[in-house]
Amino acid sequence: AVEEMIKDDLAVLGIKVNARYLAKDPFNTAMTSGDYDLVFSETWGAPYDPNSYAASWTTPDEAHYPVMQTLDPPLDSETFAASIQSVLSETDP
Repeated sequence: AVEEMIKDDLAVLGIKVNARYLAKDPFNTAMTSGDYDLVFSETWGAPYDPNSYAASWTTPDEAHYPVMQTLDPPLDSETFAASIQSVLSETDP
């Protein structure tokens, strides 16, 4: 599984990974409260869809959100969210 490959790669660097496998509700609580060092979750769209991935950083029920709230200007969370929305609103000519 992917998590084992990442764990092995980090071990080469001297980083020990202590995995916590949580049921869905405790996982969501830990993820949205920032109670993690590294977390993997599903995407909104096709795997690795950059638009869905970037948009998820501005959504309170996603793992990135607590971290994004700690950003300082000039790239605070509001500026970042506006930038993402601007890019996602662009259309091809």
